Amino acid sequence: MATVFAASDREECAASADNSEEKIASCARFIADATETAEARARAYDSRGRAYSSKNDHERAIDDSEAIKLDPNDVGAYVHRALAHFKRNELDSAIADCSEGTKINPSYPVAHNNRGLVFFRKNDYDRAIVDFSEAIRLNGAYASAYDNRGFAYAAKRDLDSALAD
Repeated sequence: MATVFAASDREECAASADNSEEKIASCARFIADATETAEARARAYDSRGRAYSSKNDHERAIDDSEAIKLDPNDVGAYVHRALAHFKRNELDSAIADCSEGTKINPSYPVAHNNRGLVFFRKNDYDRAIVDFSEAIRLNGAYASAYDNRGFAYAAKRDLDSALAD
């Protein structure tokens, strides 16, 4: 028998809720509804994973990557899982997830920017600059990518380039 969820569960699961526990519960009910499409359930898994991350429960956020199995072309799910890996200092896994995101959608600047952040943490400033620059090329208004590239240039002691950003 399929689990029935309240109409509000869909909204609460998709919303940027302040109450992570409520969001997690709403998403769990939504995920359990076998009448929902795989794509809709993938969004719910991804949303629940982000709620776990907001509670600093990054292990559960990573474990909740069923979204990727249900919709392997969801760039956002890879980027969100990469962030959880990053916060656990699992840098190679974070790079792998961001790289998969850039393969699926090379025009998604967030995947490039976030991979750049991982390279920055690994002190690989040249590769970080390449990724930040690609994010900027894709979205010239991406202020965080400019800031991040400036920090990478500064870490390389290229102050002129850092100040230009």
